[in-house]
Amino acid sequence: MPVVCLDSNLLMGFLRNDPSATVFLAKLPPSEAKTTIVNACELYEGAFRAQNPEKTLPKIEGFLTHFEILQTEDTAARIFGEIVGALSKRGKRPSDFDALIAAIALAHGEALVTRDAHFKEIRGLKVIRW
Repeated sequence: MPVVCLDSNLLMGFLRNDPSATVFLAKLPPSEAKTTIVNACELYEGAFRAQNPEKTLPKIEGFLTHFEILQTEDTAARIFGEIVGALSKRGKRPSDFDALIAAIALAHGEALVTRDAHFKEIRGLKVIRW
């Protein structure tokens, strides 16, 4: 399997006991368990939206300790601008979070594991469907 970055839909699928997410993560060597700071933000957002954030937050915090969290940096910022600019010229506008997730994955040389089809429109991003 290529070096991969896991999108929020896979992480949430696992937390919600989706069998296909569980099977995918079971096949991933622990040293390759990576996601982005943006995906971590999305997980925390979900925790604070939950009925009982005090119960959900420790679960998210513990879960995230199993992943290398890829950060944004100058290269990712530039790639973000390229993604949004190129898609805007084609009449498409990704969410800023999705564009930043893609930019971070590209900056770190990672494929993105996701179920979101719109990531395929981003040039140079290798997308693996789970």
